[in-house]
Amino acid sequence: MSIATREAAELYPFKGSFTEHGNERTNLRREGYIAGRTAEKRLAEIEAAAKAMCDYDHRISAERGHLHIRPTWDSASESVRAIYRKYALMALAAAHKAVTE
Repeated sequence: MSIATREAAELYPFKGSFTEHGNERTNLRREGYIAGRTAEKRLAEIEAAAKAMCDYDHRISAERGHLHIRPTWDSASESVRAIYRKYALMALAAAHKAVTE
């Protein structure tokens, strides 16, 4: 059973009183959850993850008092943003693989 299937069963359990209509609704909810959870990642998700990673690195480097504080997403060059997009895509792909297996 995949992680997505297990999560769907936990989020949308069958009720104690089984009716055909109630089971059908629960199954549809489970199917919708699984479809959304296992859908291919979109550019907006990759961009949001890359921004979060970049800004996190900036905060950590500033907190640790590094001589070279990493840029925020808004001040990062396009080449730096491309690196974070690559990291984000790799992380999201790994998470997606774990959810669907």
